[in-house]
Amino acid sequence: MSLVFLAIFTVFGCQKSHNLKYIEGTVTLDEKPVESVSVSFLPVDSSKGLGAGGYTDVNGKFKLSSLLGKGGDGTQAGKYSVIFVKLIPAREMTEDEKQLAQTNPERVPAIPMVDALPSKYRSPQTSGIEVEVTESGSNVFNFDLSSH
Repeated sequence: MSLVFLAIFTVFGCQKSHNLKYIEGTVTLDEKPVESVSVSFLPVDSSKGLGAGGYTDVNGKFKLSSLLGKGGDGTQAGKYSVIFVKLIPAREMTEDEKQLAQTNPERVPAIPMVDALPSKYRSPQTSGIEVEVTESGSNVFNFDLSSH
């Protein structure tokens, strides 16, 4: 579970009314699908809405899950800021680390992770992306992020 998703749960996970709406969409970067992106919907007004998140597949498609523990169940109607994170290793494992991983995996040093997406997409204050989840109608959101 990503730290972003955990933070959303901590802040928004205890809401009472759950009238959830199914949410799906795609994430592209410079018009190309992006796999393994964490997509998080954060309520603009923290007293309204329920944080939700999901991950993109190989085609950049995602389904949001609420913080209530049901996969793909969506979130409540309302306005949301959307953030995106794609963590990747900062470097490849060395040959020594690969050998150690086979014989004694708990001794392999942790490799730092970095975000493969531009940093502006990590925060609701800088992503510039807000959506409205509606009570009725299609809640399909397609995001074309830019590497510039």
